[in-house]
Amino acid sequence: MSEALYINDPDGHGIEIYADRPRSTWKKDEHNNYIMGTDPVDVQGLLELADNKPFTGLPAGTIIGHVHFHISDLEEARQFYHHLLGFDVVLDDSRYFRALFVSAGGYHHHIGLNIWAGQGAPKVPSDAVGIDYFTIIFENQAVYEEALIRLEQNGIMVLREANEAKLTDPFGIQIRITHA
Repeated sequence: MSEALYINDPDGHGIEIYADRPRSTWKKDEHNNYIMGTDPVDVQGLLELADNKPFTGLPAGTIIGHVHFHISDLEEARQFYHHLLGFDVVLDDSRYFRALFVSAGGYHHHIGLNIWAGQGAPKVPSDAVGIDYFTIIFENQAVYEEALIRLEQNGIMVLREANEAKLTDPFGIQIRITHA
């Protein structure tokens, strides 16, 4: 689905720098999960493309396509991100990959949730270096309101503000939600 390089920033956060392949080439398995793999990088080819140009920052228009989080329980993540927030499950592999990938609009994944730090791993302390929050932008106000109602009806504390709501997922990850 994409070609990617994985690096760590100075704080130890994993960063994936990737470019999607055309959607028409994405494949799914018999369970409707996107097929993902890891192949060797053509380092020499990348160096040739770089042509010894210095790095001056990411190009204008660069966007964050997806985020990954270490969590403690895949089924709890499925309940929250799929059933309550309404994301589609695009990869559900608790055995081999030990991850759940969710998305909207047929994308390969907007949020990757994994138990690579261990099943039942403790929440990251609130004062740890890391992401403060991420934002989910729903396609319209009606879908946004439906998600808020599902969250509140299932005991999730939602702080509603003028054009956004703040909440915390079951793993201590802060989320802001709004709509287009």
